[in-house]
Amino acid sequence: MDNMQDIEWFKRNIKFRSFLTKADLSNKWIIRGIGCVINVSSDHNDEVFRGLLEMGIQYNWFPMSEQNQDMGLHSLFGALQMLMSCVKRRIPCIIHCMGGNNRSKVVYESLHYICFSSWPFDVEESAVYKNCNQGHLPAITEYQRFISMIRAGIPLDEILRKINLQ
Repeated sequence: MDNMQDIEWFKRNIKFRSFLTKADLSNKWIIRGIGCVINVSSDHNDEVFRGLLEMGIQYNWFPMSEQNQDMGLHSLFGALQMLMSCVKRRIPCIIHCMGGNNRSKVVYESLHYICFSSWPFDVEESAVYKNCNQGHLPAITEYQRFISMIRAGIPLDEILRKINLQ
């Protein structure tokens, strides 16, 4: 993906937001056209999970933490693998965490970097840069290497070994 049509499709169809509720499932402005939901919060709601499945929407849970030194590179890797597949097949997605402004934004920004080799926000607005600076993610140069290796299809254990993150 690297042309303007791809960027526009991405902006319209890959969304990050706060935790989905049962009420959100009946809101056509939130759910209409969505084919996949990626939950990166540490919480899971069975009622929302069942509701999404009944609607034919794929649901994946990759719990990431805001409490530990490591946000969860294994979960981040899984979420990005799923999202890369959805983008390739043009399946609209929602990425959510609790507040919609940190973990889900990290995943969104990382996916954007994988697809377009650029960050979608300025440094001041970037959840990736904030989490790299706070030590929840590797330093930004190492993190960019991590993301680039995911884009190249390198398995996670090999990535972690190459950038010394195990």
